[in-house]
Amino acid sequence: MKRTRWAVVAFSDSSPNASRRVVSRHDGQDEARAAAAALAFEDKLGRTPTNV
Repeated sequence: MKRTRWAVVAFSDSSPNASRRVVSRHDGQDEARAAAAALAFEDKLGRTPTNV
């Protein structure tokens, strides 16, 4: 049986060093969407999981 995993990825497009990193992995799509929404909310506040 094939198992689908979901990853939340953070992108940084600061020139010239664009990058991406996996923030978390989830078994369910709903969990991944919730984690991505929380990450986007923290980003709007100018906070990241590493400097909270």
